[in-house]
Amino acid sequence: MPFRTGQRLAALRRLIRVSAAAAILAAAPPAPASTIGINFLGKCYFSPPESLLEPADLAGAVPQTHWNNAAASTGSLAALTDDAGSPSAASASWRGNPGYTGADTATPDGRLMRGFLSSWTDTDPTVTVSGLAALFPAGYDVLAYFDSHNGGAAPQTLETDFTIGPDLLTGRDLAGVQFSGAFVEDTGAGGNYVRFRGLTADTFSLVARARSGTGDVPTLNAIQVIHTPEPAALALLAPAFAALAARRRRIPKSP
Repeated sequence: MPFRTGQRLAALRRLIRVSAAAAILAAAPPAPASTIGINFLGKCYFSPPESLLEPADLAGAVPQTHWNNAAASTGSLAALTDDAGSPSAASASWRGNPGYTGADTATPDGRLMRGFLSSWTDTDPTVTVSGLAALFPAGYDVLAYFDSHNGGAAPQTLETDFTIGPDLLTGRDLAGVQFSGAFVEDTGAGGNYVRFRGLTADTFSLVARARSGTGDVPTLNAIQVIHTPEPAALALLAPAFAALAARRRRIPKSP
C-alpha cells in the first residue's frame, strides 16, 4: 500500500521534528531570576566591618552577589538591590541585638555568617520585607540563615523557631559546630539555614524566637528572597509534548 506507507513515513518525520524541538527546549537554560539578600552585620568592631559584603562578593546557599548590608540593632533600607545590582521596589526594616560568630571572614560565605541579630530586651529578632508582589509574581521562597557561638567548655545545640505568619520552621545549630563554609538546610537534623517555600504575600515579617522551654538565644544571620522554583522548562515543553502525543495517536497502523 504505497499511500499508507508514504503517509506513515510523513507522520514519522513530523514526530522526529517535534521530538527534536522538545529536546532543544529541555536543554535550554531557564531565564535568570532576581534574588534579594540581606546580610546582618552584627557587632562591628572594625572599620569596615568584618562581616561586610562587597557588591561583587558571591555568597549564600543560593549563591548571589550584591547583598544588602544591614547595620546596627534597628534600621531600614529602601530600594533593596537585587542580585544584578539594580535597585528594586522592595524595602526592609529590622530590629534585634547585634552579635557575631567565629566564622572565618576570609571568604564571602564566612562574612555572611559572621554577624547576626539576636534577642534584644523583650524583643525577638524581626525583619520585615515589603514590595515583593511585582518582583515575584509567581511567588517566592525565603531562606533564613542561623549560626551562633555554641562551643566552649559545655557546647550545646541551640534551637531557634523561625516564623512567617502561621508557618514555623526550627533551626538547630548543633553543639560545637561552627560555620566552616558549607551551607546545610535544616530539615530536622541540624544545619545553618531553613527555607520557607511558596510564599506569595507582598509583605512578610520573619521572626526568630528561642524554642519554647530551651532558654536558647535565637540568631538570624541573613535572609534571602528568591523566586519559587518554577517548572519553566516543563511549561515550555507542554505544547511540544502535546503535539508529540497527538502525532503518535494519528500515525496510521500498518495493514
